[in-house]
Amino acid sequence: MNTMRKSDLVDFKIADSELKSSRFVTLLSGIFFFTALSIIYFLEISSHFLYMGFARDFSGERLILSVSILFLFPFIIKESNDVVTFFHKFIYFLYICPALVYFYIGNPKFDFIVYVMAGIFCCIFFSRVQLQILNIASLSKKQILVIMLLMAFTAIFTIIAFGGWKSFNLNPMRVYDFRFEAAAGVPTIFSYINSPVSKVVLPIGVMLSLHYRSRWSVVLFIGLTILMYGLTSHKSVLVAPFLILFIHTVLTRYGLSICINILFFLIGFIGIIEFCFYYVLDIEDAGVFTTFVIRRVFFVPPLIDSYYIEFFSNNPFTHWSDSRISMGLVTSPYDATAPFLIGENFFGRASMSANTGFIGSGFANFGLAGVLIYGTLIGLTLSLLNSHGRQVGHFVVISASITVMVTAFTSADFITVFLTHGLLFLLILLSLMPHKVGEK
Repeated sequence: MNTMRKSDLVDFKIADSELKSSRFVTLLSGIFFFTALSIIYFLEISSHFLYMGFARDFSGERLILSVSILFLFPFIIKESNDVVTFFHKFIYFLYICPALVYFYIGNPKFDFIVYVMAGIFCCIFFSRVQLQILNIASLSKKQILVIMLLMAFTAIFTIIAFGGWKSFNLNPMRVYDFRFEAAAGVPTIFSYINSPVSKVVLPIGVMLSLHYRSRWSVVLFIGLTILMYGLTSHKSVLVAPFLILFIHTVLTRYGLSICINILFFLIGFIGIIEFCFYYVLDIEDAGVFTTFVIRRVFFVPPLIDSYYIEFFSNNPFTHWSDSRISMGLVTSPYDATAPFLIGENFFGRASMSANTGFIGSGFANFGLAGVLIYGTLIGLTLSLLNSHGRQVGHFVVISASITVMVTAFTSADFITVFLTHGLLFLLILLSLMPHKVGEK
């Protein structure tokens, strides 16, 4: 009969106490991040980006409600070292904290926070449902890397075959000059291939190559990543591998809770330091980090979600008429898709596609019911990823799914994420991976 050593009992108690205390660590980190975002929004973003809709209309009553939600959330999420816990905490910092700041300072319609919290709580509830996964096969490490390399080579040479070299660009300041030409150069059908390759195959390939200590595949995947960036002019192609490597490295070395706290503490701290630097030097322009990270990553998604809620509260829902799942059976009440409607009506640019995540896109399709449907689907997706994590390794699954799930949370319709942005391919890939390649 197996016996447990005394040291094992001690280790278990230490681990259990750490999990309990991590709730308070998450809360303290959330308070700091919320405070940092509040300062930056109130004193800088609302000053420089008022034209986008970042108003400064402080409400004390909304502040009390926002702080109450901020304090409540860490105590209702699951607490464990797994995929579900990671994404519960990640969405707390990525979306809930900035949404609460925008709610009490930007003063959108009150319905905004109701729909946001309904969707997120629905996501949390269904992520706790235990789902069984279908294992297609268990390939070797070498087979996985070879398949991913073949997919990457196929996608890149397809772009080149359709004249992709004509729009090749490595200058990050000129991506918008080449992006449209690059997308127009290949048939639409290849969006189902190129996006999964960019968001799933290449970044995961870099991470797994380092994890498996395969130097030759590291070099190949990095080279292919640079090529893909140059051919598509999407900066996210370069950013995704570094984000995944950071997440995976910190997770494996320091654990889940510290990883999340370090990431968002650094973001808040850098934002405050930059703001103070600009304030002391009396620089009138907004800071680079504030503009491209704090504003773009954290505040633009809730702003656009509030626009979706405002517009479709007074106009007909789309009922998935813009989605391929309707198969043309549903007629749209509009001449343009939802992102372009928001771009025209709130930003004054008919050519602007104001993309949003599951809150805004769910509401555009079917109001509160649409938000709850998408919240349920994302929750069940997290449950599936968690089941894969138990077999493959939670840290590997987290690293592999981070870019796709961020897209679903903040910048694309869930059906589009599933079919076009690589979520379906990711689930298939995870079902092929050898078991326990993650935690040692």
